[in-house]
Amino acid sequence: MESRIDLLGKWPLSGEEARENNRLIYIPQDKMLQLIHGKNNHFLVSFFISNDFVNFGIMDIPKGIYSEPEVHKGDEVLFILEGTLIVKTYEQDNVDKNSVLHETFEINEGEQFLMPEGIIHKYLNFSNKVVKALFGIAPQL
Repeated sequence: MESRIDLLGKWPLSGEEARENNRLIYIPQDKMLQLIHGKNNHFLVSFFISNDFVNFGIMDIPKGIYSEPEVHKGDEVLFILEGTLIVKTYEQDNVDKNSVLHETFEINEGEQFLMPEGIIHKYLNFSNKVVKALFGIAPQL
């Protein structure tokens, strides 16, 4: 039996299957692929779709939580549905927690943010409520 993490890149079906079948698929919220993101600081990531063409879903980042640094093989677009999210970016090869080679961006409710492929980043929630963000990453995570 496949674990939930093994479904990344082929949820609800692979891009190849979707293109072959050429059909629409309804994905209600209760059928989203839900995963806990992070090794030390955990938050919920719910995928509507994850295949070789696009990854699209919602992140729920609890108050006071920050993610580990990560990087994607595609461009990422964030749309903040609730709260204020801080995104910290790092220069390549300078992810050390004490490094000053970074930029920090504050994204407020209703705002969007584009992060090009290959940018090392992490998410921080300094607020006193959950941050909810819609995301799209294309073509790959």
